[in-house]
Amino acid sequence: MEYKQIIRYFEQDTGNSVIYLTLTGSKLFGTDNVYSDTDIKGLFIPSNNNIHSEKVFTFNSNKNKKNSSEDFDLTLYSIDYFFQNLVKAEEGAIDILFSMFSSHNILFENKEKIDLIRESYYIFISKNIKNFLGCSIGQTKKFGIKAKRYGELDTFFKYYKTNFLHKREKIQQQLEDLKLYIEKNKFEYIKIIKDFGHKMDGKNKKIFYISILDKKFSEDSYNDYFISRIEKLYNQFGDRTKKVFQTDSKTDFKALSHSYRGIIETKELILEGKITFPLKEAKYVKEIKEGKHNPEVIFEQTTNLLEETLLLLSLSDLPKEPDILFVEDLLLNINN
Repeated sequence: MEYKQIIRYFEQDTGNSVIYLTLTGSKLFGTDNVYSDTDIKGLFIPSNNNIHSEKVFTFNSNKNKKNSSEDFDLTLYSIDYFFQNLVKAEEGAIDILFSMFSSHNILFENKEKIDLIRESYYIFISKNIKNFLGCSIGQTKKFGIKAKRYGELDTFFKYYKTNFLHKREKIQQQLEDLKLYIEKNKFEYIKIIKDFGHKMDGKNKKIFYISILDKKFSEDSYNDYFISRIEKLYNQFGDRTKKVFQTDSKTDFKALSHSYRGIIETKELILEGKITFPLKEAKYVKEIKEGKHNPEVIFEQTTNLLEETLLLLSLSDLPKEPDILFVEDLLLNINN
C-alpha cells in the first residue's frame, strides 16, 4: 500500500487534514544508501469534531521482518503536538521544521499553512536547543555502555555454563575459581562483593555475593538457579546491542553518527539560525555510520565539538525559551 493511499484513508476515517509530508531520516540528511528504507513524517490539523483524538498516527509498511529499501515508515503529528515538541527542542520536530526549507524532500504541503510556519520559524529557536544536544551525546554513551555490559555478561555466561552447568552445587563451592576468573578478565560490571545477608543468633551476617550488572546473587544460590537468572539477564539485551558486541570495535557506529550529526546540526543552528538539508557534512556522517573511521577519534571529535557548541550556546543571544504567546497565536492562525 502506498503512503498516498494511507493518507487518504487517514483523512477519510478521522476527518483530519494533512498539511505537510516530508522525507526524514537518512534521506533528509543525505546519509542514505541502497539499503535505507524511507521515513516519512507529516503534520495534520485535527477536525473540529476530533480535537481530543490521538496526537500521533504511525504506519509501517512491513510489520513482519526487518525493513528493506522498499519499505516505509509513516508518522503523522497533530499540529499542536508538533508545536509542543518544537518548544521543547525535540530532535525530530526540529528536523521537520527545517525540512520545510529544503524542497527536495517535501512530498506534499498546504503552502498557505506551511508558509505561516516558515515565516515564523525563528520563534522556536531558543536556548532550549540544549535538550537537542543532550539527546545526541547520550546515544553514544548509552550504546557504548550497553555493549560493554553485554560483552562482560556474554563472556561470563559462557564460562559458567561450560564449567558449572552440570554441578548440583552452590556458588560458594567454586567461589575461589570465580574470584580468579573475574580478576583475570578485569570485569567492570561483574564483581564479588561482601554484604549483609542471613541472620544467625539474631545478628546479621556478612556473606559473599556475585554482582552481575547490579543484580546480586548469594553464595548460597545453586548453580542451576544462578544460570537461569543469568540467562534471563542475557535475553533482555536487544539484537542491536548483540550485533554491536560482535563487531571488532564493539562500537555502535549508527549511534555514534547520530550523536555527531545532532551536534553539528545544533552548531549550525546557533551560528546561522537554520539547519541545511542535506547536511553540509553528510558524506562524513555517512562514513561514520558505515564504520569507516576510528571510533575513538570520532568520539573525541564529538566530545570536543559538544564542548564548543555548548560554549557557543551560552554566549549566544538566543532567548531563554520560545515566546509561548506567539506560538499560541501561530497555532490559532494555522487551525483557522
